[in-house]
Amino acid sequence: MAAGWPWDEAEKRSELFDAASRFLIVRTRADTAEKSAENLGYAMYRFDTEEQMKSDAMVPVVYCYELQVAAEARGQGVGRMLMETLERIGQAWQMSKVMLTVLKGNKDAIKFYKALGYAPDEISPDQILPKYRAKRYNYYILSRRMAA
Repeated sequence: MAAGWPWDEAEKRSELFDAASRFLIVRTRADTAEKSAENLGYAMYRFDTEEQMKSDAMVPVVYCYELQVAAEARGQGVGRMLMETLERIGQAWQMSKVMLTVLKGNKDAIKFYKALGYAPDEISPDQILPKYRAKRYNYYILSRRMAA
């Protein structure tokens, strides 16, 4: 768990097992009976709505709650594949964008998401609050609009 985010096991369990939660899982192929498949990464997401600052309208979004990639699988395209799959799901269901929350201290994740075209969302604290207030928050809300 990244530093700066309070861990609440009961809350996380509730989030993971909520009826609205959906999962994408990437596994290795089990080539033989002796070699079982291994999990390489997963994304947990939900279909949700988010308020827009300019219009107060609620728009449909795919919200990525978790993206986890095994250390040995990092840099091999697993995270990219999971995020691109989320985007395709969002397009298929006519969602406006994919959104996620990332800790400010998680520099590798921020770099990863930016390389995929994610940027601070209009409801991210750093976008709507003065700097002196925004720095109290240890996270960014990033998003990427769905292609038409």
